[in-house]
Amino acid sequence: MMVIDEFAQIIGSKFIEVQEPMQGAIPVYAKLGFKFDLEGRLVLAVESKVS
Repeated sequence: MMVIDEFAQIIGSKFIEVQEPMQGAIPVYAKLGFKFDLEGRLVLAVESKVS
């Protein structure tokens, strides 16, 4: 997850989105901090580093 978060920061993304998550995997994503947004997308906010 750290590598994905770092890459998302580099490309300027604000969210990491899981497209078409398998139904049985949703609890695992939830444990990692992913949540459904108002549009129904399973997303995780990208952490910004304070410099």
